[in-house]
Amino acid sequence: MPIPPQAFVATSLTQTCPMRTAAYWAQAMKGLNFEVEDHLDTTAFNAALWAGLAGDAETPARDGKDLSQARTGLLQRADMQIPCPTRPL
Repeated sequence: MPIPPQAFVATSLTQTCPMRTAAYWAQAMKGLNFEVEDHLDTTAFNAALWAGLAGDAETPARDGKDLSQARTGLLQRADMQIPCPTRPL
């Protein structure tokens, strides 16, 4: 019997965006070395990961604030600000 998605807190609190295809990720990660640990171009990997998950949204600037307090409210407000990627899947 399938469980409805709204039964899970994580899916009920977050917006859902269309997922990228395996072909998208294969193209996005093309040329990166996953054969041996620590031989990954982390800058290229992070850029591809951000583009795939956040689309054209700019990487948020760090402001040095202590975010360890009042986590629930912070996470709920942050979740409302994350747009779905605007690039084709």
